[in-house]
Amino acid sequence: MEAAGLREFEQVLVANLHNGLRQETYVQLGRRGSGDIILNGAAARLGEVGDLVIIMAFGYATPREAARHKPRLVLVDEKNRLVERK
Repeated sequence: MEAAGLREFEQVLVANLHNGLRQETYVQLGRRGSGDIILNGAAARLGEVGDLVIIMAFGYATPREAARHKPRLVLVDEKNRLVERK
């Protein structure tokens, strides 16, 4: 969350690379440093332990703000440890 600049309760789109499903949900804080990504509630039915996911957050911007915006990409390894931040 920290590396990506995500905030608790921020809306996100989760794309599951194993089954092709996308789920709109929100971010909840977990145990710091655990590396766990957990799907709760209805989202939990759309994935299994070990599935690879892409978590996308969006925002609203004026044309001027959008021209200056630089997206954040956070790449992690199989244990969700930070590998690269772009």
